[in-house]
Amino acid sequence: MTLTPMMFAKLLHHVPEEKQSWFSCKSSAFFDNIIALYGVAL
Repeated sequence: MTLTPMMFAKLLHHVPEEKQSWFSCKSSAFFDNIIALYGVAL
């Protein structure tokens, strides 16, 4: 309903996992673990 989601769709794009930096891969794995722990806690 606003312009924000449409603008983010234009600005943000998916980067294949093999082209991501080591920091991005490590932080992604960290957040995946946090989300899994949150699911268990629920």
